[in-house]
Amino acid sequence: MKKLFELDNRFNRAVVILFYSLVFNANANTEPMPEQEELAGEFKKQSPISLIQRKDVNGVTCVQCHGLTGHPTISETSLKQVPNLAGQDMSYLYDQLINFKSGYRVTNEMKGSLNQYTDDELQSIAHYYAGQPIGTSQAIDVSLDPLRHTQKENDAWAKLGAILYLKGDDKRGIEACQNCHGVYGEGRIIGLDKAPKLTGQHARYVRMTLESYSKGKRTTDNLFDNPMQMISQKLNEKDRRHLGAYIQKLKLPESHTN
Repeated sequence: MKKLFELDNRFNRAVVILFYSLVFNANANTEPMPEQEELAGEFKKQSPISLIQRKDVNGVTCVQCHGLTGHPTISETSLKQVPNLAGQDMSYLYDQLINFKSGYRVTNEMKGSLNQYTDDELQSIAHYYAGQPIGTSQAIDVSLDPLRHTQKENDAWAKLGAILYLKGDDKRGIEACQNCHGVYGEGRIIGLDKAPKLTGQHARYVRMTLESYSKGKRTTDNLFDNPMQMISQKLNEKDRRHLGAYIQKLKLPESHTN
């Protein structure tokens, strides 16, 4: 009987506590609890926008170089050019961010810049930039290119670049770029085999990347028997110039943008 009485008392106390908690929560439901405010603040800190605005060890943010939407500023003072990240395949972007963080891929600009990011944060950044509109680099003023040339010359280079891109050069053993990167530069993702999108990429970045592969400075294709290194070594300076001019003009059809 005594045990039963004790159980009744416990039950009554529980009911009272539940009643008061419901009343007070109902009256204060418009005011977040400290724990909720803390969680909200933490979520805000981890949002993609806040991540790309975070300063790295050198005090530089992603936005400063790649832009808020993945479209970098075009410089006319350097032969180097930051790549366009907007609309790039998310898994490819994530792989490259991991490569930079691990030191597998190295550039002076990116060295150590991702050390303060977790892998989840890098995935969030990749997802964000991949979701931005690709746009096109067709309207870029060629006078901004340190490789000084006229629009007429640029159009002539693009015509020659189209031949290499679409057909390759059997005599020199150069495979057509479209075989991996697609007719429109849409890229190809098959499991771990990832050929990035080239649509709207800057001519200067294309030239710079091909040269890096040709000199063995970039080796991220090692996993797939070095196709980019082997092809790039067969390209001369004029070939890189022609391909850059053509790729910069690439535009996806509507069927690939929906």
